[in-house]
Amino acid sequence: MLAALNVVGDSIGEGDTAVALTFLKVVGVKHILDVSRPGPTDPIRVQVDLAEQLRSGLLSDLLVGREFIDIVERRSDESARLES
Repeated sequence: MLAALNVVGDSIGEGDTAVALTFLKVVGVKHILDVSRPGPTDPIRVQVDLAEQLRSGLLSDLLVGREFIDIVERRSDESARLES
C-alpha cells in the first residue's frame, strides 16, 4: 500500500495531472481537506493536549491573578480575530 502511495505521490510531483485527478476521484476532495487540517488526529494525542490545557488553566488560576488572566485572554481573542 505504501509503495502504491509513493508511486502516486511521485507521479503527482512530476506533474502527471491524470494521476492527480484520478487520485482526487478515488479519495475524494472532502477527505483530503479533512486530513490536511492542522491539529492532532490521534485520539490519544487529543486527550493529552486537552489534559495539558486543563492543567495549564488550573495552574494559572492558582498562581496568577484573575485580572492578568483576563487581559491575556482578551488579547488572545483579539489577535485570533485579526488573523481570521
